[in-house]
Amino acid sequence: YPLAVTKYRDSERCSSSIYNQNNPWNPPIVFEDFIQNSTNIDDKDLVAWVTVGFHNMPHSEDSTNVTTPGNSVGFMLQPFNFSQVF
Repeated sequence: YPLAVTKYRDSERCSSSIYNQNNPWNPPIVFEDFIQNSTNIDDKDLVAWVTVGFHNMPHSEDSTNVTTPGNSVGFMLQPFNFSQVF
């Protein structure tokens, strides 16, 4: 999902877990459970789950733990037809 918006819940702090790789058939956190319910989000506190990523080309200078210093990932929210709503 490039973008998913859900109602804020204390129990939904992360969309995945490092332990998901240990048991992919029964992972401890299933992101689809966050978005499958049809909860009304009108006038609620919302969470935007945004998928971001970048591609790293490893070099011989990289250590065993590739940290890619200087790279950053982000996203931008821009209104579309904002003035037509009001």
